[in-house]
Amino acid sequence: MHRVNFLRNLGIGAKLVLWFLVVALVPLLMVGSLAVRHATNSIRDEVTNNLATVADAKTKKIDNYFTEARHGLHTMARNPSIIDAMLQFDEAYQTAGVDSRSYSDVDAQFRPFLTDYQQYYEREARYYDLFLISPDGDIVFTVIKEDDFATNLMTGIYRDTELARAFQTASATHVTEISDFRYYPASDEPAAFVAAPVFKSSRLVGVLSLQMSVSHISRLADDRTGLGKTGESLFVSREGVEVLFVSPLRHDSNAAFRRRVTIGSQNAIPAQQALLGKRGSGISTDYRGKEILAAWRYVPDIRWGVVTKIDTEEAFASSNRLQRWFGIVGLVTFLTVAIAATIVARSISRPIGLLTKSVVRIASGNLDERVQITSTDETGQLAAEFNRMAEHLHETVAELSQQDARTTTILNSTADGIITFADNGTVLTFNTAAEKLFGYTADQIVDRNVSLLFPEQTNKLRLNEPSAAKQAKTGGEKEIEGHHRDGTKIPIALRISQMTYQDQRVTIATVQDITERLQTEQQRKRLLEGIGEAVSRLSNASSKIVEGATEQTQAADAQAASVSQTSATIEEITQTAQHAVERAREVSESAARADDVSQSGRSAIDATTTAMQSVRSQVQATADRILSLAERAKAIGEITDTVNDIADRTSLLALNAQIEASRAGEAGRGFAVVANEVKSLSQQAKQSTRQIGQILREIQEATTTAVVATEQGMVSVTEAGDVATEAKQTIDSLAATVGESATAASLILASASQQAVGLIELSQTMAHIDQTAKNSLQATRQSEQLARDLKQLGDHLEQLIDS
Repeated sequence: MHRVNFLRNLGIGAKLVLWFLVVALVPLLMVGSLAVRHATNSIRDEVTNNLATVADAKTKKIDNYFTEARHGLHTMARNPSIIDAMLQFDEAYQTAGVDSRSYSDVDAQFRPFLTDYQQYYEREARYYDLFLISPDGDIVFTVIKEDDFATNLMTGIYRDTELARAFQTASATHVTEISDFRYYPASDEPAAFVAAPVFKSSRLVGVLSLQMSVSHISRLADDRTGLGKTGESLFVSREGVEVLFVSPLRHDSNAAFRRRVTIGSQNAIPAQQALLGKRGSGISTDYRGKEILAAWRYVPDIRWGVVTKIDTEEAFASSNRLQRWFGIVGLVTFLTVAIAATIVARSISRPIGLLTKSVVRIASGNLDERVQITSTDETGQLAAEFNRMAEHLHETVAELSQQDARTTTILNSTADGIITFADNGTVLTFNTAAEKLFGYTADQIVDRNVSLLFPEQTNKLRLNEPSAAKQAKTGGEKEIEGHHRDGTKIPIALRISQMTYQDQRVTIATVQDITERLQTEQQRKRLLEGIGEAVSRLSNASSKIVEGATEQTQAADAQAASVSQTSATIEEITQTAQHAVERAREVSESAARADDVSQSGRSAIDATTTAMQSVRSQVQATADRILSLAERAKAIGEITDTVNDIADRTSLLALNAQIEASRAGEAGRGFAVVANEVKSLSQQAKQSTRQIGQILREIQEATTTAVVATEQGMVSVTEAGDVATEAKQTIDSLAATVGESATAASLILASASQQAVGLIELSQTMAHIDQTAKNSLQATRQSEQLARDLKQLGDHLEQLIDS
């Protein structure tokens, strides 16, 4: 885990250098180690094979040496001269002794011959002396004549020597016997003996023996051909439970027949293995405590062990040199790769480091930061795309800032106070209306608990409470008490709702001062009362107009009947004229009254129209504000869509960058990290725009509901205004008609007054009166109908006001 964290904390330059070194050195180390191991094994096999070859050669030479000695002595023992010498020396020794003339004669006869044999082999460093031994063990002849001459090997002082053992074996088994090398007192040096029985007509007449010189063995051991500067060959034999070195050592010239090792100990392991009859090779430790590579063989004829060895330091010198050279080459390669990797890594990591610093500066808020493009490769392309992304981000943030400012302006322009807070009661936003209502500024209340505004009502503001949640779902309104900054209590009308923003539940509280709302309602009530009173007066006036119109219609009917009867008689004309004058006067008076009533109705209608226009203006202003809010919310939604589209394009650009980075392999891994960060930023921007869109949709839904309600109120007010306008037009028409009626009545009165002037104008006057009467009748009937319509309009307005 710590290694993973260490790698994660490394910079891209260090990682590139590290991976360059790994890629370059791991194969080198693997191939080099395999090559060195193979070379070491080959060298070891070669040295081992060489040691084995030398050991086999030494073993063969020793075996040949003793075999030749055996075969040569066996042949020599069958030589007639040897047999004859053996018989004569034994007879002279037994009969007269070695000091007798007879012995001297025999010695003079055979010594040159036997001396030639001895000297021939002595020149070759093979044999030191020649012995003729009687069957009883008496040494009857030697060429050298040392202290062992004329002694008995069965009973004399040399009975326990290797010469005595070889004699006894050869005489007893009738075969040629070779003894082991041991110290021989007569010659005062190590010696071995080969003894062959001498027969005369199948009768044992004596034993011929040769003393084998140790110098030949030493010469074989000293021959170190193929063993280098530290290699050597050594010969060992077994003496009881000990290993006896029978040849001098390279580093211990006095070791022959003096150095011993106990069998079973940890010393001279190759020699012990050889004496056990085994052959092999391996690494061990020699008598100096040095590590050696040795090969060992067993010589069964003489029961010797042959060991060839060489110090491993010399044997593996070429392997060690190869390892040193490999280390030097590896070090040079490491330094070369490290320098090249550092240069390449800096060429890659430096632009990425500059890009990273620019990203950090942009993340810290410096959106004007741009990356300097110094190349046209993928890094330069990434820097160019990063600059484009930064430019888009700068524009997006600017648009979001403008949108946030517009949203804040819209919230601050609302008449109701709007407060948003989290589940823990922390206030998030506080608009201007809320500032006016509570006396706090937004800076003083934001990030503080909402209980500061509603100390006793905090639970009613939390949607996780069952009652509050139920009210929020049903959109109910609750009346609570809020606290002004100066300590006064404010009756508040509260509506609460809930939304989720960035996985956080946010409560939106809409507050309104109940006192101001009551004042507004009272003003509206007084306005409605005034409108009702005006409508009532309009209704009363309309009733009167209807009554007057009815009477006028009846009067016109009567006038028409009178005019029809005028043509009957002059008297009736006179009476009708008088009656007409009276009726005309009454009509004139009724018309005057109707004119007064119509003027009053016109005034009432004008007042109603003015009031309705005022209401309509207020409703229209409210509708305009709500529509403006809706249009701004829509504009914000369009900007949010644009930001969302920019985020999608940024995600697409990041995806393309990731694809290009994956194509670039290891070199593009850093680009993939930056592309992932860009994609993450675009996804965060997209998530933010989605949340803003959700808020805007909620605002649009609320504004749409308000617009619909306002439009319905507008329609009602418009309809009421239209009805008032129609009533005004009717009253104006009625006033005109009444004026015309008054004019007609004046004419009738004038005509009636002129009837006294003369009957000449009677016919013309009556015709005119008849036509006027008909016109008056039609106008009166229209006035009556308009009056009825006006009355119905007044009744309808009363119903609207009552509802």
